[in-house]
Amino acid sequence: LPQGARPADNGALRPAHGHTPLVVMLVLTQVAVGSVTLGWLIELVAPTAVSRSGALATPALGTAAVALTASLAHLGRPRYAWRAVRGFSHSWLSREIVAFGLFVLLSAFYAMAILAGAPRALSLALGGGAASTGLAGVATSVMVYAATGRRSWSAARTTARFALTSLLGGSLSVLTVVAVDGGDPTLLTGAGALGVAGASAAALTHWQARRRRGDRDDPLVLRGSLLRGPLDGPSTARLLLTMMVLLLVPATLALASSEPRGSAGAATLSAVSAATAICAELLERHLFFRTSVGPRLPAGGA
Repeated sequence: LPQGARPADNGALRPAHGHTPLVVMLVLTQVAVGSVTLGWLIELVAPTAVSRSGALATPALGTAAVALTASLAHLGRPRYAWRAVRGFSHSWLSREIVAFGLFVLLSAFYAMAILAGAPRALSLALGGGAASTGLAGVATSVMVYAATGRRSWSAARTTARFALTSLLGGSLSVLTVVAVDGGDPTLLTGAGALGVAGASAAALTHWQARRRRGDRDDPLVLRGSLLRGPLDGPSTARLLLTMMVLLLVPATLALASSEPRGSAGAATLSAVSAATAICAELLERHLFFRTSVGPRLPAGGA
């Protein structure tokens, strides 16, 4: 091919496919991993901060189960999904399936151990296993996309985006459980601070991606053009929802400090904060797929 040959439709603002089942799977598994990991860390360093009835593993387990069920919708023949594990030695996708399968199993045992009042050493071991396999699952999710070689899906960029979803979703799940449970005010404040930090970072990185300009030969520039152009609606909605989280979380903390512990107002507002954050991250993951730019043939536009 001649040096400098380019696709006939080089720089065209044409969004890619949205892959809705994968959007749901990625966001909910990452929220579940963030919830279990933070819950386990809380039990490790401050076991009395949340009562045993407020086990964070329980809602996280439900979230992960919904996520894995949604992922089956992406398969052409879901009844053969079990065969995916046969490629564990060479396939990041197979490793992802195994890691999240173990995460769901260990999260179930962890939740049962806490709710049944099992010895703390046992629940800590199960929680550590659940957190470890969950984090490994998120890492394999990163590699599934980094392995494609697309610049917008590089390991560093994808890790940052998936980690922010885990931090934001997990911290606001903790905030909701603690608010409902009437837990320790220090823990409530800490979870809120993590949520604000995660939402601030998410809003900032998204705003920077929208502002990127230059030659559309650069996939990151093309992504910014897509976010300002054909995908401006979901892009703006994602930014607005994230900004709403930045308002809702401080309002939750203020309400919690003025109400009796465990009252309904702060619990309701924290749940709204968590739901808003999850909606924002679903939009982010939708844009993750729709702004991805794969290699095309010069002059062919394929």
